[in-house]
Amino acid sequence: MVNNKNHSGVALIQVLLLTTLLMMMALHFALSSRQQVQVATLLDDKLQAELKLRSVESELLFALLTLSKSEGFAAQTRQHPIGNIWNFYNTPFYPQPDVMVRLQDMNGLVSLYAMRQREFLAPVLAALGLDDSTQKQALQTLQQWQSQRPQFGQPDGQRHNFLPHFSEIRSLLPLTEQQYQQATQVLTNFPTFQFNPHHAPDELLVMLYGQKMAQQLATARNERRISANSFIQLARIDEEDESLTFSTGATFRVTLQASHGEAVAKKSFICYIRDQSRTPIIWIQ
Repeated sequence: MVNNKNHSGVALIQVLLLTTLLMMMALHFALSSRQQVQVATLLDDKLQAELKLRSVESELLFALLTLSKSEGFAAQTRQHPIGNIWNFYNTPFYPQPDVMVRLQDMNGLVSLYAMRQREFLAPVLAALGLDDSTQKQALQTLQQWQSQRPQFGQPDGQRHNFLPHFSEIRSLLPLTEQQYQQATQVLTNFPTFQFNPHHAPDELLVMLYGQKMAQQLATARNERRISANSFIQLARIDEEDESLTFSTGATFRVTLQASHGEAVAKKSFICYIRDQSRTPIIWIQ
């Protein structure tokens, strides 16, 4: 009788253990299936975001190659879906609700190359927070580092050429991390020879013309109420200055971001557009 009770108790325990094991296995499979569905969904979101980005990138490059960027053809350009909304001063525009594009004419940034734009670089350094003596030393350092020939008494290790990457200024200028991040938005190591203030990003307009004037210029420009000529008059720019240009350049920094579900795809590059060449696009970075 005792043996029967013992056997019954053991059998009951075994049944309970087996039931618990089966429940845990079922829960495991359910969770695994849910995780697999989540992973599959994330992969699909990522793929869709990449497809959107690549599609808009192709449309944008085709527009840069085929549409006129001259103000004289603005009415014709605005008939194109991208040409109607694009700008060349890094303000975001949206060819699709979930795709953001920034397009920066490199002539609209102040170039560090060979100090040809010293008159614009000085106020930028001041706006970044460098005092007069530090500005002077920074300008001298950049001039020496990029000079084409070694100067008398110049220390060894100078490059005598343009900076291959913007991050190199970290070792040349005394910038904090915040100042460096600000500098990336308004300066470029790309060798441009003329500056186009009409295509300067909003941050640079503030540095060059002050908050009040910059706001007027930016607002009128964003609303397309200002041409290059009226920009010159409003900002009181000397249009005889040979260091300035008001034509759109051929080199652009492009930033794209597309989203789908929980996934985000990003891409950034610099390209040189030559619409009349057998090699119409040259990828610089």
